[in-house]
Amino acid sequence: MLSFAYPYQTEETIKPLFSAKGSAKEIIPSLASFGYDGIELLVRDAREAKLPSLLKLITDEGLKVASFATSPMVADDRLSFSALDESIRDEAVKRTINLIEWAEEFDCPVIIGKLRGQISDEKSDLSWEYMRQSFARVLDVAEKKNVPILIEPQNENNMNNLNRTDETMTFIQSFKSANLGLMLDCLHMEAESHLFQDVADQLGFIHLTDSDRLMPGEGTFDMNEIVNAIQRLPRPPFVSFEIKQQDSSLAVAKKALETMKKMRDSDVR
Repeated sequence: MLSFAYPYQTEETIKPLFSAKGSAKEIIPSLASFGYDGIELLVRDAREAKLPSLLKLITDEGLKVASFATSPMVADDRLSFSALDESIRDEAVKRTINLIEWAEEFDCPVIIGKLRGQISDEKSDLSWEYMRQSFARVLDVAEKKNVPILIEPQNENNMNNLNRTDETMTFIQSFKSANLGLMLDCLHMEAESHLFQDVADQLGFIHLTDSDRLMPGEGTFDMNEIVNAIQRLPRPPFVSFEIKQQDSSLAVAKKALETMKKMRDSDVR
């Protein structure tokens, strides 16, 4: 049985992303009432996010913390693991480690997408080395606390590195760390559902979306095939949505979950 989460931006975040944003006291209970199992938290800075009260609200509503995502660190503050500026790298690592400490308590992964950073055209070897060093620093803490760190491959429209699942797996395996794994997004993997099985052992989180970040069922992806592929995994991870919020995040969240539960329960093969 698949477990579904919905993304929520903590209150210190600035730029709206493909997630719910606003009053936690309104949004979190609503998501619970819709039948969600967990919340994917998008955090800019754990030191400013008032996490204790938010996390209590989440657990009081019977929900799990599905993951901590780092995308607001990039969207709002342009942090990155591969930045040529040491102060930017250090702040990116520091904030990620802060999230690892919370993730240990709630037994969930920390996701690294754009936070890994772009590779410099002029100093590519150096920025690759800085990225590796940053991951190594983060993993040193994650391994001690047994927290998964998940890297998300993103297509060439977003990033100039780790675009494909296979090259991301090669990068992950080079660290020889049981705590470094993979997160997959339907858009970036171009809806190639066979990839879920190919990386089942390393897969720790999934973003569902239809084409062009549309709600499942409203685009061109074969969502039934994707859902069935996920359900065939030996240990399906949490599934969250990264979709356009339109006029109302809560209306989108409710409809997306209803659509996916119908697909899940129809057992189309």
